[in-house]
Amino acid sequence: MAAIMVYVLDFGAHFLIKGATMRTHTLYQGNALIFGTCICTLLLAAGCGLATPTWPGPNPDTKPTPTPAPAPVSTTEPLAAPGVAMPIPANLDDGGEFFVAANNAPPDTTVSITTNRSAPPGAPHTTTKNNIFLWVKHTYSNPVTFQAFPHTHYIINSAITCSVTQETFNGGSWIVTEHPAQIHGDYFDGMTIDFSGAASQFNVQPADTYWWVLGFDPKGALQC
Repeated sequence: MAAIMVYVLDFGAHFLIKGATMRTHTLYQGNALIFGTCICTLLLAAGCGLATPTWPGPNPDTKPTPTPAPAPVSTTEPLAAPGVAMPIPANLDDGGEFFVAANNAPPDTTVSITTNRSAPPGAPHTTTKNNIFLWVKHTYSNPVTFQAFPHTHYIINSAITCSVTQETFNGGSWIVTEHPAQIHGDYFDGMTIDFSGAASQFNVQPADTYWWVLGFDPKGALQC
């Protein structure tokens, strides 16, 4: 009887140990499954669970490279006789010529003319509300007294309206604003514009810089 009880106790202990082992093994498998499920859930939430193709896109931190302004175009010419054309250098197909009035210039006088498509250093500020699209700088090698302001003639291929002005400055000091004496063409195909020049004496000095500043009203007529 004692032997039977010992056997029963041994069997019970073996069963308990085996059962505990089985439970431990089952619990380990269950924990592993839960842990693996959690990892997969986290990976899916992070977008890494499945191989989703990605395409390169614009870098939000990359700023577009600004287009540089066209370079100035310059020339230096002997001062022509009154009524003889002198060049206003074309810059992006906008340029023209000018004609000086009677004057007392020495024979060796030259004029330097520079056409700009954006305001260069030292350019004057417009006195109008127009959009400025051309800055023409001119300097003279000798003091000269002209009997009137130059007559300017422009060939414009930029898309501008017919409401155009030309301002004349000595440095930053405004002298006169002119409206076209003649204008032909339109917004789409370009135009020719003439400013007759103010009929008053115009004195220049070698130390000074003179400007013609052209602008247009964007609300102006498209057909001239």
